[in-house]
Amino acid sequence: MINIRNKMNKKYKILVIRYDTIGDTIFAIPFYRELKNYYKKNGIIDVLIDYRYKCLLENCKYIDNLIFYEKLNIKNFFKYIKIFKKYDKVYFLKKSSSFSTIAFLSFVKNRIGFNVKGNRFLTKSFYYDESKHISNLYLDLLRAENIPVKNTNLENIFILQKPEYSYEFIAIQAFSRTYLKDWQNEKWKIIIEYIINTLKLKVILLGSEKDYNEYENIITNKEMVFNLAGKIKLEETINLIKNCKLFIGIDSGLIHVASVFKKKSILLNGSTSITHWHPLNGNCSIINKSSEFKCYPCCFLAYEQKNNKCLQTAKCMQAITCDDVISKINLLIN
Repeated sequence: MINIRNKMNKKYKILVIRYDTIGDTIFAIPFYRELKNYYKKNGIIDVLIDYRYKCLLENCKYIDNLIFYEKLNIKNFFKYIKIFKKYDKVYFLKKSSSFSTIAFLSFVKNRIGFNVKGNRFLTKSFYYDESKHISNLYLDLLRAENIPVKNTNLENIFILQKPEYSYEFIAIQAFSRTYLKDWQNEKWKIIIEYIINTLKLKVILLGSEKDYNEYENIITNKEMVFNLAGKIKLEETINLIKNCKLFIGIDSGLIHVASVFKKKSILLNGSTSITHWHPLNGNCSIINKSSEFKCYPCCFLAYEQKNNKCLQTAKCMQAITCDDVISKINLLIN
């Protein structure tokens, strides 16, 4: 655990479980703010988070402590029991059979979350409405407890260094953790060539280590295109997004980092629900051809996954053309 604010004199101790994915961590920021504003000096708000995403929340003034997630096993089971015993309330912003069971065994008095398969022994459970945006759904947990929600907006909680960039660039995240979200490589190649040859702008490619080789297959000019996937820390990635001229991506974590900065951005969306996970960014232009496909959305929403028939690039993503993307780029750049 790291102590962020050293305010351990507070009375009511609350733990929030939301430990993975960049996007959902960002979507929870309004939840942390409204929860903290309600308890103010009378409550400690701690969050269980994956250490990889520490930089997303370490400067958040609405959180007092970060507890770093460790995969549950026999060795750390009683360690978690000891940790959970300290809390008066636990919120589950994701389903977790293991941690909801630990909260029960730790005699946490208030265990609050969504009524989904995986969450067990909750004292208060609420319907997971997939027709709502995930950020607003988190806030519904507070509304159900009569905790006032005065502000639903995303805000910038990042404290970053200010590096000097001697050139303008467009940042791209082309790949995600599931192929159903991804666009075709040959189309990305056309977009990158258009940016560097027609717009005369450099391109920075972002993502995880597993994306590096995929990017290498679509790069033809390494003086204008920089493949940084898996080569830099998340903090550096966030800094690059903050300073880019335009961000282009699929439905994955970094498009939501761009939202924090209200960055001009383009989202190529197909298989995931745009209602449930759209970027909280008025400057994001969304390209979506889902109306042409009855199977939309097929990715992550439990009641639709069984209908997925795409074994390669999702048909709804294939329907997005290079002209669609180039038109948006020209509109936003100009």
